[in-house]
Amino acid sequence: MNIKIDGLGGPRLEPQARRVGSPGQDAVGAISSANALRLGEDSVQISASASATPSAGFDAAKVQQLRADIEAGRYTVDARALAARLMEIEGSLK
Repeated sequence: MNIKIDGLGGPRLEPQARRVGSPGQDAVGAISSANALRLGEDSVQISASASATPSAGFDAAKVQQLRADIEAGRYTVDARALAARLMEIEGSLK
């Protein structure tokens, strides 16, 4: 999917300086419906699919256990294993 974004063809939005509490402004940073961002259909589908399916390989129980071990001071890092894994990843990037 190739989409050229060149700023042409759309409405030109001019910045509007407003003071907080000025007429027509409900809250700080309020946006009128005319200036609201609308996601394209592809973006909506990607967002829906990402939130509907949990990440593959994610184990919430393991994360909670690791968090508890770190907070309690029971988790130690094996520096040699970490260095070896980093070197393995580095080698695969070449």
